[in-house]
Amino acid sequence: MRPVVIGLSAAFCASASASATASVKVRLESTCDAEMYVYLRYRNKKDEWRNAGWYTMEPYESFYINSDGPVLSNNLIFYVYADTKDGRGFFSRTRENDDHILKMRNSKAYLPALRLVGQPYDDYINVSVGCE
Repeated sequence: MRPVVIGLSAAFCASASASATASVKVRLESTCDAEMYVYLRYRNKKDEWRNAGWYTMEPYESFYINSDGPVLSNNLIFYVYADTKDGRGFFSRTRENDDHILKMRNSKAYLPALRLVGQPYDDYINVSVGCE
């Protein structure tokens, strides 16, 4: 199976809604014991796919993501690339069914990414990333 390229027009991707109408903040959580560098793709409150990153996360840190203002979404699907200095990153290396390619904003570079389903809470969606 070939990887899916996640680009500027990713309307073909399936959507999972946190709420039928409300958009909430997106919280990024590290479950890794090392500093991580994170880049992700999300669907905003206008139902448009957007990129956000780079974020540097300290071990076990969590925060609400911000990309030119608070990131709001009612979609639980995220595409995430995260890596550590020593290469224990959080992206698909071998699982063909999970392989996605994330095109970086304002760049010709591509990153391998994992499709994640965020955990919905009343006022935010939690997206956990870890390391090997």
